[in-house]
Amino acid sequence: MENKDDLLRGVVVWVHPSLGIDPLHRQNFIGVICEANLELDDIYVDFVDKVGLYSTDSLFTFLPVRNRSAR
Repeated sequence: MENKDDLLRGVVVWVHPSLGIDPLHRQNFIGVICEANLELDDIYVDFVDKVGLYSTDSLFTFLPVRNRSAR
């Protein structure tokens, strides 16, 4: 059985555009989760050229098309 950390691997995320502290300066960038440890609130995001460490509250995820409400 997969744990919740494994289920996050490969999820596309968007870094909060107003994130105050970001050593990689990737605010408003899109990346992919390559590792996660929810117990420690550590989310590693791959940006092709670098990998950054973020907390869950600094990232947005995208809803699949089927979950968006019709307009």
